[in-house]
This record gives sequence, structure tokens and C-alpha cells, in this order.
Amino acid sequence: MVVTYGEDGFYGHPDHVQVHLAVMAAVERCAFVERVYVVAMTQDSIDRAMALAGAASAALPEWLGAGLVHPVPDEAVDEVADCREVAALKQRAVAAHASQVDNASLVEMPPEVFAEVFGIERYVDVLDRRGDLGEGDDPLAELGRRGS
Repeated sequence: MVVTYGEDGFYGHPDHVQVHLAVMAAVERCAFVERVYVVAMTQDSIDRAMALAGAASAALPEWLGAGLVHPVPDEAVDEVADCREVAALKQRAVAAHASQVDNASLVEMPPEVFAEVFGIERYVDVLDRRGDLGEGDDPLAELGRRGS
């Protein structure tokens, strides 16, 4: 299983677009990769992020409020991972990357708000080479991160 950005780079970020292109080129050459997921947000998750951050007087990245993220319909989401228990680590990782200047507000966001806003991750399955495995197939189960 591989997780990457969609072809739009999630919010048009040029580095994310290049990551998508490189990952998909590698996947094309790797027959053993059975599934590819791209990160996604639904309109509900965007609205919730805006409300939570607003209630905490926390700034959100400009790309989130400027409509640069193209939300997917709820029914397009194939997997959801609850990562709130490791959200602080995720926030520190963002802070460690000097290239994340468009995400300075994420670094400054109170950790409990960050965890609620960015701790639930959604994924859309864009490549599935496994064939029909039927109901009950949960690729995130072994990670113990299944959420809602």
C-alpha cells in the first residue's frame, strides 16, 4: 500500500504535485504495489476544521480557507484513519521542515486544536490491483488506526 498526494497536490502545492508524479511513476514500475491512496478532505471535514479553529481563535493555513483544497464527496472516501494520538508528532514534523512556510499556522496552532483538526485523515483509493476481496477488507486494521 502506498499513500501519496492526488494529482492536484492536495491544495496545489508544487512540491506535492511533484511527489504525486514521482510516486505514480514508481508505482507503475512496481508490480508488487497493490494499492495507492491519496489524501483527501470532505467538505464536512473542511467546515469542521474552520469551526474548531475559529472557536479556538487559531489561524488556519491560507490554502485551507482560500478554497485551494478540492473536497471529495463523503462517499468517495475509502479509508479513514484516526491519528489523533500521534498528532503532536505530526505537528512537530511540520515544524521541522523549513519548506513548510505556507503551514506556519499549523505549527503555532494549539496542540489540542491541531489534533482535532488534522488528526482524522481521509483517503481515496485510486489504484487497486488486488481484485475483488469482498467485504471486511480493511487495509488500515493492521495499523490500529481505523477511525470515523
